[in-house]
Amino acid sequence: SDMGQSKSPMDRLVCGDVGFGKTEVAMRAVFRALCSGKQVGILAPTTILAHQHFATVSVRLSEFPQFKVGRLSRFVRTAEQEETLAALESGDIQVLVGTHSMLGSRVVFKDLGLLVIDEEHRFGVNQKEKLRMQHTCVDALMLSATPIPRTLHISLSGMRDVSVIRTPPKARKPVVTQVVPSGKGPLREAIERELDRDGQLFYVVPRISMMEAAYQMLIGMFPKLRVVMAHAEMRDLEERVSQFANREADVLLCTSIVENGIDLPFVNTMVIESATLFGLSQLHQLRGRVGRGVDQAYAYLMYDEQLHGTKATGFHKIGILEELNDLGSGFAIANKDMEIRGVGNVLGVEQSGRLGGLSVQESADILCEELELARLGVTDDLPPALPVVSTSQILLPLQAMIPVNYAGGSIQRKMMVYAAFASASTLKEVARARKLTENRFGPMPSEVHQYVKMMELKVMCKLLGINRVYLEREHVVLEWSVDESQMRAFVALLDERDASRRFLHISSDERVQIRGLALSKPDVVLAKLCKWLHVFYLAALEL
Repeated sequence: SDMGQSKSPMDRLVCGDVGFGKTEVAMRAVFRALCSGKQVGILAPTTILAHQHFATVSVRLSEFPQFKVGRLSRFVRTAEQEETLAALESGDIQVLVGTHSMLGSRVVFKDLGLLVIDEEHRFGVNQKEKLRMQHTCVDALMLSATPIPRTLHISLSGMRDVSVIRTPPKARKPVVTQVVPSGKGPLREAIERELDRDGQLFYVVPRISMMEAAYQMLIGMFPKLRVVMAHAEMRDLEERVSQFANREADVLLCTSIVENGIDLPFVNTMVIESATLFGLSQLHQLRGRVGRGVDQAYAYLMYDEQLHGTKATGFHKIGILEELNDLGSGFAIANKDMEIRGVGNVLGVEQSGRLGGLSVQESADILCEELELARLGVTDDLPPALPVVSTSQILLPLQAMIPVNYAGGSIQRKMMVYAAFASASTLKEVARARKLTENRFGPMPSEVHQYVKMMELKVMCKLLGINRVYLEREHVVLEWSVDESQMRAFVALLDERDASRRFLHISSDERVQIRGLALSKPDVVLAKLCKWLHVFYLAALEL
């Protein structure tokens, strides 16, 4: 519905685990663009994946001879590349499938209508921005099982539309994931089990230099084992993978090239050597390459036993993968990855990291508030006398949070609840988010109720221009750069005579002190702040 029914071009991220149907969604978008007379570009990070997409698109469009498909990659002959580029510019080719070769200046579309970026997380910010600068008014569809922190942050904040495919294919079983120390015992067990049921295995190493030692170990354990080696620097890579796909080998010994584009139903065991050297999302992508058929699949994450428990080696990452083992857990793993690595820089090229030391929640709050201000023009509607702040911090000693067990035991649902409240810019929107949350998950426990009150307080503080709320001995302090006459005008609206006496304006520090309020229990402090500032909030809205 994004295509052709919106005033602005589509910009959507589709997130779903391996085999959940992201490619099918893309194929339908491709066909719709072609039927509208537009060209389509499909960008893939690896030659194997590009080759698979080329084959898939060619088969799907075989009944429509008016649509021609071309491809660009380092494995395509120079003469064929020149013919493809000329046909693309003249409009004789309607679909171009390629790798990074598509980023070159010589690639010119006659009338591009849709750009599909598969495995979006494998491309850098500069590469994606270059495409956007070249094709500014086309629909963009990005596919990823585990989006990088920066992309996920942008999507959850509302800057980009996001769709999550959660329904697994029929008969698909979760991959049994085991974290085991390196050694021949677990490896022998894994290989024997798979060979006994006439299956095949992936054996993945993090570096090309480690392949020869792994090969010698496998042959030493099983002299008759048929092993094929494959890595990206081999010119005959496609032939080697095809040899394995045709079941001419038992084990494909490879690097992470199998992370994308390998769909083999007879391969149901994966062994990953030195798993701590891979990223969290990368491990999940690799794990998704097995279990594509009806048989139970296994993934063995092997680590150096001497590194057990060492966070610096990434040992904690493989523990997370063992824990998040359900079908469709890619989005939850991406959220966990974002929590660990930080959200990156929305305005820069950093795709992860903690900008200014901010947590994920703080970054989400700030970005959502700024976007809402820009979208609704809230700052223009504020009376000039009131200060303008981009965000308000509420620093009160409260148990204000969304527990995982309240959100159905899912980190993914928990993050979605946080995002719903963080994007609220008015009290009505907070109330709407609260109603939707209660309808889905039931009555709120005390810590969730406190979180909702905190979000209400943040909304009111932001409109009033209160930068920060915190405790100072027995007092509550508002960092609020209003003059004394404004503060008195607000306080005069309070019905409680005792309340009006509590407020003390300290002009030298641009603070308002609410004397003695911190002597009350934290939940009472929050309730009174919400009550009093609500009066100020309504008055500010009328202004």
